[in-house]
Amino acid sequence: MISDLAIRVEAALNHCGDEPWFPELTTGLVESEWQNLSHHAGLSPENYATARAMARNPCIPRRIVARLPMFSDRDNPHRDLQVEILDSEFAYCYEEAGIRFYTALEIDAANILPQLREAIILLNPIPTLFATVAALVRSIHVLDPADDAYDVSFSEPNIPFSIFVSVPQSNHVTNPLRIAEAIIHEAMHLQLTLIEKYVPLVIKTQKKIFSPWRGEYRSIRGVLHALYVFRVIDRFLECLLAMKRYPDEEIKYIQERRDEIDEQVNKIRTLRGHPELTLAGACFVDRLMQN
Repeated sequence: MISDLAIRVEAALNHCGDEPWFPELTTGLVESEWQNLSHHAGLSPENYATARAMARNPCIPRRIVARLPMFSDRDNPHRDLQVEILDSEFAYCYEEAGIRFYTALEIDAANILPQLREAIILLNPIPTLFATVAALVRSIHVLDPADDAYDVSFSEPNIPFSIFVSVPQSNHVTNPLRIAEAIIHEAMHLQLTLIEKYVPLVIKTQKKIFSPWRGEYRSIRGVLHALYVFRVIDRFLECLLAMKRYPDEEIKYIQERRDEIDEQVNKIRTLRGHPELTLAGACFVDRLMQN
């Protein structure tokens, strides 16, 4: 039997409009996933930690080094985003891949938390996006990008409420925009992963197409995820431009990012109508390409 949430998800995918982050679905998707985590791992928003989600064990010690307010004027002022550090046994696999986490001392001493706060503030004027991100992200892990000119971020499908985002050590005016984009980017990956639990978008195959975001061939699912998250980011940047409240340098950056995203989307037109998409996936791609 098809669940009510699956019906609503499919309907939303067919009508992707001005708010492509699907605010009408977030509550249902998130509540369902918390029920799943509670049943299989004994985790809730109150005791969640990435290490506990990885181990599926609520007794694993957690290292929360900061809590950032994550609520708008309309929300209950008890929601926050926890900045978490992984112990070596959980961080090892990432460090083996060349990823470096900031230490607790570095997070406290460097210009890390102020930039994260500024990035979160950028989301506040778009209430539905803000609420969607706040619901999807419980823990954030802060990465050292090594080169401040490059951003690094990722999330894991099996860790539903955690994201990993780099923060530059420099203090440039566009840093909060870059960090906000990374937070949205990874939150939307989490969102789409939850959506796919109810409505499959891609037929499982090994076929690949070129991804202009990675500069390499990736799976159909990987490119579809990229299309989705960057369409959301483009809409976020469009909303910021409409507010007309930013200095010239930031406006220039926003316009250039939107042009870059548009150019990248135009390079994956072959995704439209691809035979490895399900019917729902094909309709979703059509909507995203039209925006």
